[in-house]
Amino acid sequence: MPKKHQIIEAAIRIFARDGLEKGKIADIAKEAGIGKGTVYEYFSSKADVFKAIEEHVTTGMIDVVAEVLKKPISAEEKLRSIFSISVEHINHMGDELLIVTELLVHGARGHMFDEGTNTMVDMYSTYR
Repeated sequence: MPKKHQIIEAAIRIFARDGLEKGKIADIAKEAGIGKGTVYEYFSSKADVFKAIEEHVTTGMIDVVAEVLKKPISAEEKLRSIFSISVEHINHMGDELLIVTELLVHGARGHMFDEGTNTMVDMYSTYR
């Protein structure tokens, strides 16, 4: 597993266990079995780790939604398909869902939320 992915997975476990506020970079490093300095080789701050988790969680979903939107099916069928895929994705998220929910509730995402929203709006505009 690439080291960056290893750090993201460790961060998800730490933030799920300790929460966003109490989870520390040192704890993430220990969980990943690496030094704290190694985490900083990949991420400049805890906020940077949050953004990586958000990207980790949403990237695959955005790709799947884009594929559904390209299909020559009715808008209703697209919506049903996207809803079904979204529910299935959420059901398999586990700790990732806890982290994303906490990021949303506490507003820790800031501009990252706008970025994700812009991506979805761009997709809608392209494929509607």
